[in-house]
Amino acid sequence: MPLADKIEKQWDNDLFGAKGVATMFGWQSQWTFRSKGSRAGFPDRTCWRDRVLFVELKREASTATPLTAAQRATLDGLARAGAECYLWRPSDFDEAGRVLGRHWRYNAYNRSLQVDGKGWTPASLWVAGVGRWDGQCVCGEINTRHCPVHGQGGDSQEAA
Repeated sequence: MPLADKIEKQWDNDLFGAKGVATMFGWQSQWTFRSKGSRAGFPDRTCWRDRVLFVELKREASTATPLTAAQRATLDGLARAGAECYLWRPSDFDEAGRVLGRHWRYNAYNRSLQVDGKGWTPASLWVAGVGRWDGQCVCGEINTRHCPVHGQGGDSQEAA
């Protein structure tokens, strides 16, 4: 199936279903089936194993709906509090597998995952006040302070 055609439910299943990547690596997660009564903008998944992750799932940039103001504010607030947060699209599958597949230590101060003395900053990591580390909006705009389509996006990686 082309990535652009994959809906969030299918994408979620690829990661968190019975045969999903996160499940195979021993992650547990919580997904709010009905958002009624839940906090507006809370990420799609809260995951835990040896650390806690907050993950917002979106369709591919060309077909995605933009983040709501509440989603952006929640991800920003969680990231400011030191939480490890991500915005993942189907094209981030390999990166998500790398994030989920090792027993990383998250360093909120320098925005990196660390293991065996080596550090790595995933492109999909959410940075408060910026957005994704790679500066990419859900519409595909890169390295713009504000996406001209959705009014959201981030600074370039160098500025983060």
